[in-house]
Amino acid sequence: MTYTWKIPSFSDESFPSPYVNDHFDNNLSSSSIYDGFNKMMATVRQHFQQMSALSLSLAKGYTADLMEVKKKLDTVVPACTTTTTNLLPTRSIKNNRRKSLRTTQTTTCVKKSIIDGEKYIYKEITVTNDKGKVISQINKYESISINTINDTTPSNVNE
Repeated sequence: MTYTWKIPSFSDESFPSPYVNDHFDNNLSSSSIYDGFNKMMATVRQHFQQMSALSLSLAKGYTADLMEVKKKLDTVVPACTTTTTNLLPTRSIKNNRRKSLRTTQTTTCVKKSIIDGEKYIYKEITVTNDKGKVISQINKYESISINTINDTTPSNVNE
């Protein structure tokens, strides 16, 4: 026997519900309907708690994995490059004087490591002015999935 749940609306349509089908028996007394609702809500609560626990454990595992990757990247020697840029002098409208030539220095350090088929990259970009004061600093972690399939078939085969 199939049970349905009536939706109060302007149309007189209903749909089958697996929760209703699993928790109601053929006796339609008010106490059995009440018991059926209690069973149904207990099942919904149990499913919700299981999903919450699963998502929390996945998040904890993912965070632990990222911390391990960070520790491994910290052991890699960075490859650093430094560039110096001379910015054009600016003119002060108020004083009608030219300001001196501004120089900035950009240092980019990159650490790369392949762990479990993924390429992890750490970039640190630091920009300083001509006096050595840090203007901006960016730290960025990236991961790239590496295709491990090695296809050695040539793309152009002449027969």
